[in-house]
Amino acid sequence: MQNKILIGDKKNIDFSYPIEMSEPEKEKFFALMKELFNPVEIEEVTQFRSWRMGQNKRIQYPHAWTPAEYEILLNASSVEEAVNKLGRSGMSIIIRSGEWVSKYYMWCENKGKDVADWNKVENIKQFLKEHDEEIFKKRKIKTSANQLKKLNKKIEDLSKKIEEYSLKAKEFEFTSIGKAAQINLKEAENKKKEIESERDKLKKELG
Repeated sequence: MQNKILIGDKKNIDFSYPIEMSEPEKEKFFALMKELFNPVEIEEVTQFRSWRMGQNKRIQYPHAWTPAEYEILLNASSVEEAVNKLGRSGMSIIIRSGEWVSKYYMWCENKGKDVADWNKVENIKQFLKEHDEEIFKKRKIKTSANQLKKLNKKIEDLSKKIEEYSLKAKEFEFTSIGKAAQINLKEAENKKKEIESERDKLKKELG
């Protein structure tokens, strides 16, 4: 079986198309990869990319940092060592060191983690989990706050309509206009109560 090896613009490599392997062959292949590279993470996929690195002049293939990569970053003695082990650019290593490492160290201090344990992957995973949860919480609060503003605006608009319908119902009490105003008034009042209930529930969730 033949397969072309493609080299991307950042010297990353890829096979021109998927390779079929038996279970024993997979084990040997993964063992070889783990000897050559660190870290190696196996990911089960149901669909392969339609493009391969090296097919075009410049293909970006960004991917999120993993806990194992952060562990290597923290244990690397230099940027060059981190670049060689992770296969990421020097600029990526420097930016990540400045942005992420400082936040992680501050989290470790606040949690009372032993300095000797700061570079352990278990702590990194815990930090990433809490960090993601905090981001999700902030996004949810922002979304809820925006929704609250919209509900308050609807209540304000309905209050004006209720006042308008109420005046019209009194002014034209015994006419078809007055009767229509009374119907509209009741509908607006019910709608306002419904939205107020939704608003109060949302305010309770926001605390």
